[in-house]
Amino acid sequence: AAAKSAAPKSAAPKGAAPPALAPSASAESEGVDEGAAAALRALAGAGASSALVAASPAAAGGETCAYPNYPPPPPCGNSGLAADRWQPSAGDVMLLERVFEMEPLPCRATREQLATHFSITSRQVQVWFQNKRQRVRVRAARDGLL
Repeated sequence: AAAKSAAPKSAAPKGAAPPALAPSASAESEGVDEGAAAALRALAGAGASSALVAASPAAAGGETCAYPNYPPPPPCGNSGLAADRWQPSAGDVMLLERVFEMEPLPCRATREQLATHFSITSRQVQVWFQNKRQRVRVRAARDGLL
């Protein structure tokens, strides 16, 4: 009979934690905090599910945030960072259309004049002109002019 060489089995006692979960003696020297080392010891000594519950910050009465050094996420909805949406009135659109006919790509001074007139930012005026140029391109392509 051919003898197969088997890998030697570890001499770990029955019920001991797997090597990956067993706490190392050098955990503290490797920079692992005491809470993590305690969690590893609890995993080694008890069932994983009960140890995880016992080692959780919420069960210990501590902080429940997984990343305590980071600020909490912003609340849902408009957090005040975005400007209110500007919807031009019919008169505003007529004026913008007339300017667009004369100058489809207005210079900064023209955009700033329009922004002051409408009480909006020059960026909002710039976006209106970008959108208008795109609408013209789409209509021309749809009608077969391009």
